[in-house]
Amino acid sequence: MTSKLGFYLHSSQDNHGLWGLFERIKPPVILIHLEAKNDDLLRQMREWRSPDTFVVGRLGMDRDEQRRYLDDPDPVAAGQRLADKIFNQDRSFLLKRYPDQPGGRLLVDAWMSLNEPIEGPSWEGAAQQDDAWHRTNREQHRRYDRLQVAFRRRLREYIHDVEAVAFNFGAGNFKQAQQYIQLYPETLGEYTYLGFHEYGWPAMAKHLTQRPVKTDAGLFPAIMQGIRADPKYGARHRAIITEAGLARAHLHAGSTAGDVGWLNTVETVSQEEYWKSLRWYNDLLRQHEAYVLGACLYQVGWMDDWKSFRLTGDDNQGRPIEIMNWIADPSQAPK
Repeated sequence: MTSKLGFYLHSSQDNHGLWGLFERIKPPVILIHLEAKNDDLLRQMREWRSPDTFVVGRLGMDRDEQRRYLDDPDPVAAGQRLADKIFNQDRSFLLKRYPDQPGGRLLVDAWMSLNEPIEGPSWEGAAQQDDAWHRTNREQHRRYDRLQVAFRRRLREYIHDVEAVAFNFGAGNFKQAQQYIQLYPETLGEYTYLGFHEYGWPAMAKHLTQRPVKTDAGLFPAIMQGIRADPKYGARHRAIITEAGLARAHLHAGSTAGDVGWLNTVETVSQEEYWKSLRWYNDLLRQHEAYVLGACLYQVGWMDDWKSFRLTGDDNQGRPIEIMNWIADPSQAPK
């Protein structure tokens, strides 16, 4: 099984055998937080651990800081300011290449702008909102369209060959290509890489369990095919699933359990059940590999705040989590 399953790294320290997974799995894509990155890992990855991995960087921000960028009446200035913030946070890191010479590949290929910044037209709560909310929401999308263009252009003023990854909306907020085409014409004209979040609970597809399921995993093929069929843009866009996995809040929005993963203490999912979802999702990604790089599993490099999503270390009973081993060697995985 060729893996299209990549890594989401909130932490990039060599905990629970993380660095060795790069050699064994050769993830097609990873997302790494700037504030928790490890230069040695990324250099070794380029040199020998997994040279072909496409690396997406993200600067962590809280909701209030994101909102200030989004609500700026000058979205071009906001996009430029966001790129400046990322570059100035650690400019020497953003400029690093392997080999360390002109023409060497950047350690980070592309950068995200904002993360899940706005409710989209398919957000399940949209029907209950009044006209004023919908007008405000449309205006936010218009500003974000211009912000994303300015963000990518400013990054490329600093680094001529760096890329940016557009969108990264919450799972299920957009379900049709036409929604993107109508709201984001400038972004689609500027960008190559489009980011999607795809989650389900307690499985990523309804046929994988007898339990009630809500899923927005597997939306990307129809969306990408619709965008790539539009003659204004052509078939040049590539998808990156910048977050993917199981999230209990996807079915139980507003639950007192909060935004928790498969190892939460209220309603767990077994390793074997999770593997069924990942095997199905990897097959789907492979079917569309002409335009999807891969999916970043949330989370492979984890921090305590999100430990219920962890895919390395031990489970709640102290048993080793085997899922990454199964990705590395599917012949050892449950059938």
